[in-house]
Amino acid sequence: MLCRTPYSKDMTFTLDPGPAISAAVTPADAVLNGYVYVVQDCRGSGASDGHYQRMYAEERLDGADAVEWASRLECSNGRVAIFGTSYVGASAYQAATEAPEGLCAIGINAGPNDFYDDHLHYGGALKLYLAGIWSLSRVLEIARRSGAGKEEIEELAGNVARAGEVICQMPLSRLPELRPNQPDFAPFYFDILRHTTRDEWSRAAMDKDGHRNIEVPALVVSGWYYAVARGSIEHFVNLRRSGATEQAREQSRLIVGPWTVRQAMGGPAGGLDYDQTTAASSRFGREGMSAVHLRFFDRFLKGMPTAEEPRVQLFVMGKNEWRSEDEFPLSRARDVAWYLTSGGGLTSSEPSGEQPPDSFAYDPGDPFPSHGGAWVAPPEAEVGPADQELVLSRSDLLVYTSGLIETDDSTFGIPGDCGACESDACVQVSRLRSRQETRSGSRRLLPRGVLLRSMSGEHGLFC
Repeated sequence: MLCRTPYSKDMTFTLDPGPAISAAVTPADAVLNGYVYVVQDCRGSGASDGHYQRMYAEERLDGADAVEWASRLECSNGRVAIFGTSYVGASAYQAATEAPEGLCAIGINAGPNDFYDDHLHYGGALKLYLAGIWSLSRVLEIARRSGAGKEEIEELAGNVARAGEVICQMPLSRLPELRPNQPDFAPFYFDILRHTTRDEWSRAAMDKDGHRNIEVPALVVSGWYYAVARGSIEHFVNLRRSGATEQAREQSRLIVGPWTVRQAMGGPAGGLDYDQTTAASSRFGREGMSAVHLRFFDRFLKGMPTAEEPRVQLFVMGKNEWRSEDEFPLSRARDVAWYLTSGGGLTSSEPSGEQPPDSFAYDPGDPFPSHGGAWVAPPEAEVGPADQELVLSRSDLLVYTSGLIETDDSTFGIPGDCGACESDACVQVSRLRSRQETRSGSRRLLPRGVLLRSMSGEHGLFC
């Protein structure tokens, strides 16, 4: 069992990674189940040689080489699984696209599938905190590796700790903490700012079209409020549609729980305590997600007969129950159109007649705050299904509310939005947020949509 990490392999063995963080399976669990457990620092990280260029730039070929090396170890039977969470899971995906010899299965937990879309951008809008804290952390790591003095290390560590404050400075291209006058200090951050579309530069780092080259099955685990939930789920969807072998298409599995990444590390988020360990053990037994991964790998690495797992397992929030399915998206689901009506109404019946426009004034000096949702956030910020009462009173927000829904329906899938708007700004970011208001009066945020548009006093259509 192989995982490749940019976070230092020593952390995997000195800290309890919990049921989902770092590697998804602890070293102790793996070894006790008869596996050789290998952790490798990615190029330019931890104790590994080489120069770190940018996120994922080397993971495809380096990961494939590592798989083939692990398969030739004297203690190995030649069958390897590569797996992990977040960056570690994405690096597993990267390696699998090379179809290295010896690879038999992969595990992807909260791993993005595309460098530009979903990982660093959402609907074209940059995930600024993610880009900023990653860059600040890499600068600290590079400084440590280059033998920087104690004073400089402490300064850089302080920048990481206050990343939410650092990235709020303008202009973004001149952040002093990232030393724009020293091109070799944090080139990846400034490269991200320059590449504002999904171009060849971003595809070379990680491309969502790589699943057609994957020959082995994947266990994909996500949470509805993971920052890369959409990309994580797309791993499964794309493998089912275009995996290179029947085994990859038919034997891959998907699990989606109610979690945020913060909950995966333990504790509540968004005011709701959907604890990863509790929710996982209620479905998968006392050993939780670690046992799920081990059963999956036992089947493809050891050839052991294991009980057939449902192809898709979804946690239904609100009902707070797990549901087994054979597919995702669900073919039996039906699209329901909801219509915005002038003055704040929301109805499933198409309004008759022309609706006068609603408007609001936006002040860039007082940006609308993110309160809850699926994002990588500073420690002081709220994530997950947070109650929206704190932000609903703002004047730069349009709110549309339906009547009480009496039917016992479940909502699954990726919401789509289509509307018309115009702005006197050159660039506008639209955030489309769905919320659920319960009988108790709480207004919980559902996963959100974001769209960045360039426009100059023109009427625009967004979908």
